[in-house]
Amino acid sequence: MSETVMRAAAWLLTYAMHSTLLLAAAALLARRVRGEAWRETLWKAALVGGLVTATAQTQSGYDPAFGTVWLGRTVEPVPSIATPLPIDQSKPSPAVETPAEAAPGASTSASASSSRSAGASASTASSSAAPADPPVSAASTSIDRRRTVELAVTAWALIAMLLLVRVAWRQTRLWHMLRGRTDVTDEAMRGMVAGLRRNAGLWRPIRLTACAATPTPLALGGGEVCLPPRFLTDLDPEQQRSALAHELAHLARRDPAWHFAVGVIQAVFFFQPLNRLARLRLRESAEFLCDEWAARQTGSPLGLARCLAEVASWVAPGRTPIPAGTMAMAEGGSPLVQRVQRLTTWRGGSHQASVAVRAAGAVLLVLVVALAAPSVASTAGRRHPAPDPARTEAVREGAMQAVVQDGIIRHPQPSEPLARRWEWAVEEIARRRLNRAYVTYSIPTTLELGDGWSTDSHGVNLSELDGAAVNHVVGAPLEDVVIIFLVARDGEVERVAARAAVEFEFGRVPVVWLGRAEGDESFAHLRRLADRQRNPDLRETLVGAIGVHRGDATVPYLAAVLGRDGSNGVRQEAAGALAHHRTDEALTALTTAVERDGSEDVRHEAVEAIGWMRHPRSVALLREIVASRHDAETRRTAVEALGESGGDAFESLRQIALREKDQEVARQAVESMEGYPPEQAVAVLEQVAWLPDRADVSRQAAESLGRFPAPWAVEPLDSIARTHPDTEVAQQAVESLGKIPGGAPDGYLIDLSRTHPDEGVREEALDALARRRGAESGDEIDPDPDFEIDFGSPNQRE
Repeated sequence: MSETVMRAAAWLLTYAMHSTLLLAAAALLARRVRGEAWRETLWKAALVGGLVTATAQTQSGYDPAFGTVWLGRTVEPVPSIATPLPIDQSKPSPAVETPAEAAPGASTSASASSSRSAGASASTASSSAAPADPPVSAASTSIDRRRTVELAVTAWALIAMLLLVRVAWRQTRLWHMLRGRTDVTDEAMRGMVAGLRRNAGLWRPIRLTACAATPTPLALGGGEVCLPPRFLTDLDPEQQRSALAHELAHLARRDPAWHFAVGVIQAVFFFQPLNRLARLRLRESAEFLCDEWAARQTGSPLGLARCLAEVASWVAPGRTPIPAGTMAMAEGGSPLVQRVQRLTTWRGGSHQASVAVRAAGAVLLVLVVALAAPSVASTAGRRHPAPDPARTEAVREGAMQAVVQDGIIRHPQPSEPLARRWEWAVEEIARRRLNRAYVTYSIPTTLELGDGWSTDSHGVNLSELDGAAVNHVVGAPLEDVVIIFLVARDGEVERVAARAAVEFEFGRVPVVWLGRAEGDESFAHLRRLADRQRNPDLRETLVGAIGVHRGDATVPYLAAVLGRDGSNGVRQEAAGALAHHRTDEALTALTTAVERDGSEDVRHEAVEAIGWMRHPRSVALLREIVASRHDAETRRTAVEALGESGGDAFESLRQIALREKDQEVARQAVESMEGYPPEQAVAVLEQVAWLPDRADVSRQAAESLGRFPAPWAVEPLDSIARTHPDTEVAQQAVESLGKIPGGAPDGYLIDLSRTHPDEGVREEALDALARRRGAESGDEIDPDPDFEIDFGSPNQRE
């Protein structure tokens, strides 16, 4: 069975445990908290949290408080050698007394004497090492179990696929039913929507349509509200306004898209019945919150209650063409009755906890499960060959000399070749019965690895680090790069990282330190691992670690990988690694990839690497790419790389910003100027902002000006805000005035809010003042932007 299937099974089992804990906790807490916003937050956190915690545990290798269950193991556990027993081969070999046969009061010395009297090979096999192969019955049981897991994962994938097809079919059927809808042209109705949008601060366009196929108002994805024809004739203006406010609340809360996502979760994880309960409870909370929002906006809760009752009478179960479950506006049953009762007694709503408080509560709930809940992990299932007795004894002797200092297992002879130290580390992990451990060593390097990769003590400010540099943790010189492997008990490498003078979180996983290695032997070791690695994700990180090695072999190897590897991700990693080597050969390999590679992602990575490496020819090459016939996205990436390349790139950026016809490319040039000194950039940005017929570029220039200190940016922005002919550019300038470092004087914004002829600019000035003074516009629209799940839309309706 493939390792991928085993990992999938481990992840699904972990998700099943974590989601059950989270959803059960949400069900209990929802009964105790006050306010629908809190209940909604808890259910959302429970629905999404299981995905987050399962992924975090299985991918990070973290060992939770309640332990890890290993799936599909084929190698018997190796007994601990905390107190290894010496072997005396000079004595005869009587039968070894088993613990079951020993007298209850037998002493430790007697047991040791019995062990010593056994033959060398028999003693080694029976008292100190795991069997080379498990017994036949155990092996058969393991194979049967793995086949069962494989069948279960295959069945899950097939069922999930069928249920996803069902979700897609229902969505397609709904849109097919609504295909005949037409835009509402009634001016009174459109005026209601415009007024509600202004009051709520909802500025995105809303499309109002009508369709005979829907018996109730529907909030559709993409900013559209679809109404039944009788909505225009059977409801009075107060009821119409309340219903429209309710549907606008669904759009402001992004209910359509969110509920579609929840439907997908329920389909994929069909084996979790609590997901359905969460979906129903979230739907109820969403309707209650939208009712409250509509009541606040219209000031007429009774009007909305009457509207709900009226619209509910339009629904004829069994005869409507809309699929069951789509009646969000006024679905019958106890939820509708409860909604009407809440509205008839509503007095302005109770105080709700802030978004930050609710988000903190949700994060705390998910974090507790992530740290404590048990996880399921897969093993690669690789059998070790029968150990050679002489080698086993030698390794045992070496293990007795291992040094444990500050919680780190250190190799006793760091001068040995790296290959032998690696074998020792693998044996040590198995012998100590560790589920996994970090195996680390360091290499010297003189490469200029850039920000976060500083490799000399003069370029590192350790006081700015969140924690101790990994070099200090393991005891490596600060100028070294530390290579870190996460190794499982069976010797398989699960993760690879390379760090220099930055923090690395080992967590509770043991660390094995092998000492310092020469770059050549480390390169050979990593290359062997990469060449035999079939997992493209792990191969990517191995190639990245190879990239930090100096030496004549590194660049040719990376160039070969970039030119012929079958994985786009691996080629991307090779391109990024070549950026560390400022050589003509590396630059040639990257240029060839830009011209010939069939993957757009690889081409973009190669373009970025040309900028990062800051070769003397980088700027000229990037200018050629911008001026070439490459696709617009590659050219835009080249402009972004120009901003990273430093040197004389500013003049190139200025020319692109002023003359480039493709607005996306020009916008990137403008944005890249933000990293240059204001004495260079501000005058050019102001000039760009006034260019005609380039609205997007002008808006970007106004936005970028807001990144510079007030003494440089206030006057250009004020001039743009007051006199620019494009009101959207003027609004952007006002927004930037409110954000510039150091802050523009409030007088500028106050004066603009009173005197500017355009209403949008005046409102933007007021918003900028409100933001500066700590107010957040739109909080009432979206009470919980971080945890919203959509309900009350056709996407949820089954």
